[in-house]
Amino acid sequence: MKKSLIVAGIFLLVSCGNREKVLLCDTETTYGNLVVCDTDTLLDVQQITNEQSNSGRNSLRLDKNRQYGFGYRFNNARPGTQYDVSVYLKGEGIIAIHGEEIYRKVKITSRKDLWEKHTISFRIPIYNQSQIVVFCWNPMEEPAYFDDFKIEKVGATESKLETINLLVHPEILDSLRLYRAEAIAGGLITNTLKQYQKAYINQKSVKIKLKGDWTDHVSSDKFSFRVKAESDIYQNMNRFSVQSPEMRYFLHEWVYHKMLEDEGILTTKYEFSNISINEVDMGVYAIEEHFTKSLLERYDVNQGAIIKYDESLFFDKVHFGKNQSLAIEDCSLKFYEPFDKLDSIQARRVKQLVNGYTS
Repeated sequence: MKKSLIVAGIFLLVSCGNREKVLLCDTETTYGNLVVCDTDTLLDVQQITNEQSNSGRNSLRLDKNRQYGFGYRFNNARPGTQYDVSVYLKGEGIIAIHGEEIYRKVKITSRKDLWEKHTISFRIPIYNQSQIVVFCWNPMEEPAYFDDFKIEKVGATESKLETINLLVHPEILDSLRLYRAEAIAGGLITNTLKQYQKAYINQKSVKIKLKGDWTDHVSSDKFSFRVKAESDIYQNMNRFSVQSPEMRYFLHEWVYHKMLEDEGILTTKYEFSNISINEVDMGVYAIEEHFTKSLLERYDVNQGAIIKYDESLFFDKVHFGKNQSLAIEDCSLKFYEPFDKLDSIQARRVKQLVNGYTS
């Protein structure tokens, strides 16, 4: 009887970690013209109002004339440390995180005449070398009220996932950082930025490079990369991609792969794993098998070529501002390694078959 894949629910892979309070500011304690938070962070008293409050008597009022408040600076924070930032809001505003390697603006909105709690999470970048500031912001005419601003450090979580320990020389990590910055500035991860660099996974020598074409793969320090090695290094794979789960729509891609497996359709492995880079916990990543002979062997099918449409021409046009829409004429057939070693007669025959199918 054919098996069926039934998705009955989503099971949490990790449990909530311990939390350590870093800052709490409820706008109630004043010192002269300043408001004191519980870690001696000070606010201008002119931003404080008793017009509205979530708790106590006061709250922080921000508008176009006084746009910023609840600023907190992280100095020498340990790379990889995760923080939760929360605030109660009445109106519309922004929580912003600003540093050399991280910049986020999260718009938050509360329902009319209601105080609502908003929380965002962020992690200190692995190559952080600058001060990071977290603050509330309202650039609009209509005032917004903020109260009970809180920052918590999230402790380590218990996880049932395997961990891939990646070690990268600091100079190589710096070069990847520069490649990432150049990609973001240019709007594309071009082939010149996808240079293999030496690294180690679980003490075995590997090579890694940036992967992807669009810059969403490198928009944070949790960037996507390709791994290759001479022998199997993780779950019987010697080539695989590592990316943030959001690059593949979180669990959607995993469910799709499981459905293909259930139907006996040739598909790559797709799993989740914890990743640490130079002993810094980077959280959960999606691991996707690359196209190799082991894929065919696992499905017990005859050896044959695995091909793809090469989109290089399309992205060259995008890079030079000539095109923004993908067309079939912008693509060419290309063999995945090691299938690019096919002799010319086999290769020509494969291309004839595919071209005949698509024409």
